Amino acid sequence: MKKILLFLSLVAFYFANAQTPNYAWGRMFGNNQNLYVYDNATDANGNVYLTGEYSGTVDFDPGAGTFNQTANATGGRDIFILKLDASGALSWVRTYGGTGIDFGQRIAIDNSGNIYVGGRFQNAVTFTGFGGFSSNGGYDGFLLKMDTTGTLQWVLDLSGGGTEGF
Repeated sequence: MKKILLFLSLVAFYFANAQTPNYAWGRMFGNNQNLYVYDNATDANGNVYLTGEYSGTVDFDPGAGTFNQTANATGGRDIFILKLDASGALSWVRTYGGTGIDFGQRIAIDNSGNIYVGGRFQNAVTFTGFGGFSSNGGYDGFLLKMDTTGTLQWVLDLSGGGTEGF
């Protein structure tokens, strides 16, 4: 009986002190193809960053506007990196791809607001302003750095004999 009373007391204490979640906003993206978000990060100003892969044509603007991007690869998928401001409005989206399945897997923000994305590409991929890379078989990895405006600062090709990535 003491165990039951203790359990009920703990449950009552938990519910009496549990904080109610504060729902700030939600956004939806979509198309009739594929859209996968693999990672997200938030900076000190409350901006939200997403990375993943998509195919076909996607409207990346979650608001009333339209910001369509079409993947390069027929039957393949391309990388997207997206920034939403603290209220959930689209700030920018950047897409990169090639002839295979390419995707961003991890995203991180440093103290200066720079964005780092790691992922994988298959066959070949092009990063605007930095040229392209070809895989050495299977998937190869990449690591890139962007500034707060989404401008690429550098891109590294992480190639080996097998499958690389994050």
